[in-house]
Amino acid sequence: MDEFCIYPHMDEETGKPAGTFSNPAKTNVLKSRARFTKGNIFLSIEVLRDGDMALVSTRSDWTASNARSADSCQSTGVFEKEFFAKIKNNYEAARRVVEEEKRAAEEKKRQEEKLAAEDASFKGNGKIRAEFKGVPIGASKSLLLSKLPEFSCENDGTCHLNFLSKRSELCEITACSDCPPVFLFGSTCVKSYFIVLQNDKVANVQMVFNNKNYYQTLFALEEKYGQPNSKKSVTKQNMLGGSRQSDTTTWLVGDSAITIEEYHDSLETSRVEITANWYDGGDLMKKKREDAKRDAQNL
Repeated sequence: MDEFCIYPHMDEETGKPAGTFSNPAKTNVLKSRARFTKGNIFLSIEVLRDGDMALVSTRSDWTASNARSADSCQSTGVFEKEFFAKIKNNYEAARRVVEEEKRAAEEKKRQEEKLAAEDASFKGNGKIRAEFKGVPIGASKSLLLSKLPEFSCENDGTCHLNFLSKRSELCEITACSDCPPVFLFGSTCVKSYFIVLQNDKVANVQMVFNNKNYYQTLFALEEKYGQPNSKKSVTKQNMLGGSRQSDTTTWLVGDSAITIEEYHDSLETSRVEITANWYDGGDLMKKKREDAKRDAQNL
């Protein structure tokens, strides 16, 4: 109590407190009084708004009491200062949180508007563009991840599905009816994706899928992009010595090439690759070249 309130009984000769709460007065007049055992405060706060500011006024009334009596006492101001310091700190913390949330919301809105404008720019020229699940070749990494949030991109400029290693075994079968939509290219179930960025833009996309879906995917590409610009046939051989003719079909669409291989790295898989004509290996090859400069010093 001594920290927050002045002892209420005064010495008549000095006009100063006759004692403290921890060491009460021992005069004959006060001997019969019991020691103060409790302190109470009644704190009234009035807040008036003045434009963008708030005017705060307060009043505090202290009482020291025991089982027999209660006396008013004068505040030292310590409690009130500590109380309002905490209120101010809490207010400042809350204000910072609100401002940060406001800035984050504004930044999110700016990013959404920027991505919407970028997306519209690909559609606005009226030209057919090569795309992958609605993501145009040449789209920024931000647009890619906004349209396909299941993907994540590494520092080397390659992007993969976040949950590729956890995907359902249902995605291995031809029908793939219960496969998550992100695994579907048309109605074909994709076994693996590989996306390469160049200067943070989508430059190369590769999809490998079961060869049983080859013609289904080929016809879908013809439906979307028209007749191909070229088709060639090569001989593919497996590890057991077996061989088979494999068709490679290519469309030239805008500044990109779309190629579908009947047989890819085995006689069981096919591949679609979409590549920008400005692609030179992308950020992945750029990183490899930078690493090679360091490695060359240790040769």
